[in-house]
Amino acid sequence: MCQIYNINKVMKKSLFLYLSIIFLLAGRASFATKGDGGLPCYFLNLGAGARALGTGRAFVALSDDVSAIYWNPAGLSQLTRKGASFMHAILFEDTRYNFIGYAHPTYSPLNFGLGLIQLASSGYEERDIFNLPGGTISDQNNAFLLSISYRLSEGFSLGTTGKVINKRCDDINTSSYGLTLSFLYGLNYSLSFGLNLQNVIPVRLKREELTDATPLNVKFGLAYKMNDFIILLLDVDKSEDRSFKFHGGLEFWISEERFALRIGYDQSNLTFGIGVRLKDFQIDYAVIDQDLGLSHRISISIEFGSMILKR
Repeated sequence: MCQIYNINKVMKKSLFLYLSIIFLLAGRASFATKGDGGLPCYFLNLGAGARALGTGRAFVALSDDVSAIYWNPAGLSQLTRKGASFMHAILFEDTRYNFIGYAHPTYSPLNFGLGLIQLASSGYEERDIFNLPGGTISDQNNAFLLSISYRLSEGFSLGTTGKVINKRCDDINTSSYGLTLSFLYGLNYSLSFGLNLQNVIPVRLKREELTDATPLNVKFGLAYKMNDFIILLLDVDKSEDRSFKFHGGLEFWISEERFALRIGYDQSNLTFGIGVRLKDFQIDYAVIDQDLGLSHRISISIEFGSMILKR
């Protein structure tokens, strides 16, 4: 009876803290005057993993699954088993967004990850200068990711992700590369901080005489584990010539960590999510309440191989 009372007390405290942060973020949202529209390689800002998207994209300081390849490669150092993850989303008619990731821990301080991000659209009707219909055009954007984490000490890790970007649209076929740097630091089991410096080496895609370069984007976050089943998350990121973006999330595991409920705040959108863990498999679902309606994400993850303990 006393244990149930303590759990309820912790839940009430966590919800109070979370709602306080949500109101704070909502008050600051008025500063957000520019979104991601028009940014080069904007598809790289669409996220990875329904778990992270269900918590409002506040994942930089947690990053304890395969999607760390995207959110914070330093987080790969936390993984002790091989893992793979796949996310699929239909954004709007004939436009698909996919993320595939693989994480490979080792007995050394190094862990590795591989990822593929793809945004593909098809069925665009081609027209000539007289507005007469011709064939159809497809647009495909691909990002190939290679991530490395290095564990410097207990609770402190560095990470980097190198990426190769390819864009194909009609007669355009151009490629470039970029680099991300990150770190993850845990003061103790309950509190951790993360920093992700995206586009330290910017992607530069050439189109005829034009060159589009991705801006430097700085993501900072904190994660607070109130206990073994409640995690409170907060992120802020800032790009060159763009306003600050705020993200907050809450993840609550129940039923012996087999079922999760999630809620989040992604700049100006509310997010919700659930997760189901069955032995080595995990299925996550997220829904984002956007201006154009509800947007859905689903991802499937698996862990395999024996547990690898660091030397």
